[in-house]
Amino acid sequence: MKISPNARASAAQILFAVMEDGVSLGDVIKPSLPDRALVQQLCYGCLRSYFLLSSLLQPLLSKSIKKKDRILHYLLLVGIYQIRDLNIPNHAAVSETVAAVNIINKSWAKGLVNAVLRNYLRQQDDLVTRENEEVLFNHPQWLIDKIKLNFPLHWQAILKANSERAPMCLRVNARLCQRDDYISLLQQHDIHATPHPIVDSAIVLDAPCDVKQLPGFYDGLVSVQDASAQYCGFLLPLADSSAVLDACSAPGGKACHLLERFTDLRLTAIDISEIRNKLTQENLSRLQLSAQLLSADACDLDTWWDGERFDGILLDAPCSATGVIRRHPDIKFLRRENDFKALANTQLNLLQHVWQTLKPGGHLLFATCSIMSEENDGVIEKFLQQQSSAMLITLKLNIGHATKHGWQILPGEEDMDGFYYCLFQHECQ
Repeated sequence: MKISPNARASAAQILFAVMEDGVSLGDVIKPSLPDRALVQQLCYGCLRSYFLLSSLLQPLLSKSIKKKDRILHYLLLVGIYQIRDLNIPNHAAVSETVAAVNIINKSWAKGLVNAVLRNYLRQQDDLVTRENEEVLFNHPQWLIDKIKLNFPLHWQAILKANSERAPMCLRVNARLCQRDDYISLLQQHDIHATPHPIVDSAIVLDAPCDVKQLPGFYDGLVSVQDASAQYCGFLLPLADSSAVLDACSAPGGKACHLLERFTDLRLTAIDISEIRNKLTQENLSRLQLSAQLLSADACDLDTWWDGERFDGILLDAPCSATGVIRRHPDIKFLRRENDFKALANTQLNLLQHVWQTLKPGGHLLFATCSIMSEENDGVIEKFLQQQSSAMLITLKLNIGHATKHGWQILPGEEDMDGFYYCLFQHECQ
């Protein structure tokens, strides 16, 4: 998709691609995109508040926008979002959005866009939005209902957290630097941060910044990783020199954390995507670490496994990513109700296959960034019914909630992403 260099036009084009064509934000907001920071802010903000913004727009239109002109809907949302939520002068927000009409080849609509935005400026304090849960919580109703079903006591807090901006969190490379020392180093560069109150390796920045600004980033002192994901490095019981498998590894953040914590790990990192494996190699190189990288389907053991069993396995399984909506608001619109059964089947298939490569006495840590029980405990339930050698190890983290088989961190708890963990040991029989 060709993206315009005009920020408002770019944002409208990207929102159209996400909402109408099912394209991921990460696939179109490239580092080389002109005015990337503003485009990203516009896209993320509009998706976080999509139902509210659409409700504000509706009474300002005398008639519905035709399907063939649907991109104007997204351009108008961009305009309203700027006026409502960004520190951009109103005249600039209006004029720049109107100017974008020519770029998206809808020059006939210049008067419409100008009139709608100026009417919004005049009426914004009096506009009444529709009173429904989609507008109130800015999630599709089916997803609201599903979260309610899974978390009847916490659903409102989850939805609220999903609509907030996630903090930028760092993981300190303990091989090269101590956390307090790195916080001091940040202060020397006028970057303010605090140690995460729960996870010992984590630092939370007061405000996000480009990684180029982080001292020692390219020397491997730190990586960007949410605190909830950093638990992986602490929950899998390992000893130095262990043989470890990281299945579904790319982009390699959790593998790198394990290598930072343990000496001489013999780590095999597998991902089905050769392109994503290149990201893992980039992270390994930056952090001065090494692992065996394999581009393979972890379920197809004959293509990659040499028969030597592993002491530990990390399976960070493909999932709905419903625990990281605050970082990826497009998930609310890209995910479908019928996705969950297929994802759960994939997770169970992976678990069944990689279990065969675990030594008796070894441990497997199953993880997802999902909050849905059918992917998490539901998968574990089926696996335990099929695998008599799998013994659950009870987890008790200092944040989150015990589930029937594992542990769930909910989005927003201690400002962390949603994450599920379950730990097994292979019983010696």
